Amino acid sequence: MSRSSIVLLFSFLSLAANAQRDSLRSSELNDQAVLWLILEDYQKALVTLDSAILFDSLNAQAYGNRSAAWDGLGVFDEALLNVNKAISIDSLNAAHYYNRGLLLKNNYQYYRSALDFKKAINLDPKHLLSINKLAYYYFEFKEDYDSCKKVIEDYMWYGTTKTKKDADLIGLYGYLKMKEGDLQGAITEFDLAISIDSTSAEAYFNRGLVYYKLKRYKPSIADYSKAIELGRSAPQTHYNRALSYEYLRDFESAIDDYDQELKMHGATANAFNNRGRCFMILNQFQPAYDDYMRALE
Repeated sequence: MSRSSIVLLFSFLSLAANAQRDSLRSSELNDQAVLWLILEDYQKALVTLDSAILFDSLNAQAYGNRSAAWDGLGVFDEALLNVNKAISIDSLNAAHYYNRGLLLKNNYQYYRSALDFKKAINLDPKHLLSINKLAYYYFEFKEDYDSCKKVIEDYMWYGTTKTKKDADLIGLYGYLKMKEGDLQGAITEFDLAISIDSTSAEAYFNRGLVYYKLKRYKPSIADYSKAIELGRSAPQTHYNRALSYEYLRDFESAIDDYDQELKMHGATANAFNNRGRCFMILNQFQPAYDDYMRALE
């Protein structure tokens, strides 16, 4: 081996060592930036990520996080530019497609976002975040319930261990069964969702709705009450619980819930009419008359 070859060999090793050191420093800076992102200090995150990319221009995670920082500042074009760069560097990472899909969804580009969620699922069939978003895309924006159900069923086929992250998807599956008229099947899914995540207010609300359809008013009230306790104190929850109270002839409790519904939702003819009916049954004729008149306005 010539002396020049030895010099070249040592030079190569030195460059490799420097590159490894720069890559490590870039990763450290990226991790620091994640903390700034969690604290929602997007300017500090950007400064840190700029430095990370200077050390390693092929750090896909840094570009992805810089996209999140720009998104936090409301600068869509820069956010999209950076996530696209992350994908160009690491095109087989499902997380990058999910992040771009979420960015597009939040900027009302629903069709393009769905394509990214599909791509993420193709790369990782168990990518729950993308599965969830794609299922809700079909459910909310396309009203394509068959496709929504298929996305969920394809995921469930993998037999993954159910965690709290799965509860929302299982609850949605239960809602689809309810819409199909499979009320017992819906209850089974809501039971499962609640067993996984006992804080799922939506699962309690929807199970309460199924119990109401089955004329099982006591468990319906119990589920609506639990949903309210967990934070789903929405007009519809109080209105639905009031209907169940009426069927049990607990008109005072029904009136209380109609009061809550009207405070939250404002003047609604159905609530005034129903509350008026309760007052009438309780022989409180003046408030009954007043509510009936308001219902006609």
